[in-house]
Amino acid sequence: MKNPIILLFFLIGFSYSIFGQNTRAYLDYASFYNQKTGSYIETYLTIVGSTVKFVKNKNDKYQASVEITMLFKQNDTIRSVDKYTLNSPEIDDTLQVFPNFIDLQRNSLKNGTYIFEFSIRDINTDVKPFIYKDAITVDYNESTFAFSDFEIVEKYSKTENVNVLSKNGYDMVPYVSNFFPENIDKLIYYCELYNSDKLMADSSIFLINYYIENKIDNKPLSDYKLFRKLSPSKLYVHFSEFNIEKLPSGNYNIVLEIRDKENNLLKMHKYNFLRSNPAFDDKKYDYLSQIGDVSFVDLFTSADTLREHLRSLRPISDNFEVIFAENQIKGDDIQTMRNFFYGFWKKRNAESPYQAWLDYYKNVRAVNEFYNTAIKKGYETDRGRVYLQYGPPNTINEEKYETSSYPYEIWQYNEIAGKTNRKFLFYNPDLVDDDYVLLHSDMPGEISNKNWQMHLHKRDVPFYNHDQENVDDYYGNQSKILFDNPR
Repeated sequence: MKNPIILLFFLIGFSYSIFGQNTRAYLDYASFYNQKTGSYIETYLTIVGSTVKFVKNKNDKYQASVEITMLFKQNDTIRSVDKYTLNSPEIDDTLQVFPNFIDLQRNSLKNGTYIFEFSIRDINTDVKPFIYKDAITVDYNESTFAFSDFEIVEKYSKTENVNVLSKNGYDMVPYVSNFFPENIDKLIYYCELYNSDKLMADSSIFLINYYIENKIDNKPLSDYKLFRKLSPSKLYVHFSEFNIEKLPSGNYNIVLEIRDKENNLLKMHKYNFLRSNPAFDDKKYDYLSQIGDVSFVDLFTSADTLREHLRSLRPISDNFEVIFAENQIKGDDIQTMRNFFYGFWKKRNAESPYQAWLDYYKNVRAVNEFYNTAIKKGYETDRGRVYLQYGPPNTINEEKYETSSYPYEIWQYNEIAGKTNRKFLFYNPDLVDDDYVLLHSDMPGEISNKNWQMHLHKRDVPFYNHDQENVDDYYGNQSKILFDNPR
C-alpha cells in the first residue's frame, strides 16, 4: 500500500513537487489490484506549462517536450523501467497561455518494497535532469479486506473510447495534489475495495460509511457523512465526491469504513487533504473584518489567544519586539498585549494593519500544519521561522535516503532581502520526529557553518576532524553539489 506522501513544497502539502532549474511538475502515485494480473502502481504527473520551453515543431506549431524516466528497483535488481518523451498540446504562438499537461503510467509490481526513481528533463533547454527517489511499498493480501489507494480526480466523463485515463467505465483526469484552494468546490475521488466476496456470505449486506473528519481530533463533520449498503463482490468501486464549497480552511481526512450488519468495524481507510477557504473560516474573524483596523484587536478577548498570537510574531520581530512580547506573555494585562499587537502591525502597514496580520496569519496556520512536531508549533521550528521571515523558497531539494547522511532539505531563494541566490540547509539529526534544524546558510545574519558537511554525515564518518570541511574522502559530495547547484 501507499506510504504517506512526502511534503516537498509548502503550497501543495504532501504531494510531490518537483523543481528543476526552470521546470515545475507535480507527481503522485496510487496502488491498485487487478484480479487477473495482480497489483500495479499508477503514477500521475502534471507539468506546469509556463515553466517549460515551447519551440516550433514540424507542424509549425509551438510545443514543449520533457523526457521522463521512471525506474522501480529492489536492492540492485531493476523490476521496471520506462523512458519516454511527454509532449504538451500544440499552440499557435507563444503569446497564448502555456497549457499544463498531464501523464498517467501503470506499472505492474508484485508485493514488496521498491525504490522509485523519477527523472525529468526539459528537452528544449540545457538544464540537467532533476532526479527524485522515494520508497514505495505494495502489500495486497487476498485473505483480508483490502483498499486501493485514493485517486483524486479533477474531472471525469463516461468512457466512449478506451484510453490511458479510462478505468471501470470512466475517463478520469487526475488532480495531482492534496491541497484544495478556495476556487475548488468539489473533492472527487476514486477508490477500490477487494475481497468482500471471500470474507462475507453471499446473502450478507454490509455498509460503507464515508465522511470527512477533522485530522486534529478525528471528529467526523456532521454535514459530510454518507453511507451505502453493499453486497459481497470481488471488486467494489467507490467513486464519489464531496461538495466542499463551505468547508472551512483546515487539515482533514476522507474516511472510508466497512461495517457489518452488527455495525462492527471491519476495515478503515483514510486520505489526508488540506483546505484553504478563508470565506468560510472562523466567523469571528469575518466580523472583525467589517469593523475597521483600529478596533480589530479589541475583539481578542482571550489572554491565551493573544499570547499565542504574540508568540507567532517572533520570526519577524526585531530584538526589542521579542523582549517586549516575552514580557507581555508572562503577564495578564490583556489591554497592553492588544496595544502592542496593534502597534506591531501598524508599524508594518500603516494603512491596513489588520490586513497585514491576516496575510501573515495565513502563513502561520500553514507552517503549523506542515512543520509542527510533538513539542513545537510550526512557527517555532527552523523551517517555519525561515518560511515566515523570508517567504516560500523558489526550490526545495529533499534527501531522505542518501547514503551516510542524515535526512536534509536545501531551500534556495532567487532573491531575498536584497540578496540573490541564497540557500538554507536543514537536517534532522534526531531521526525521531520531523524537526529539521538549520545547519548552514549563506544568508548574512544566519548560521554559517564551514563544517556543515561533516555534521550532516557525522553518524557515519569514521572520525570527526573539526578542521575538515568536506566528506569527499568517505562518501562523495552529493550534498555539496546540491547546495552549490540547487535543482
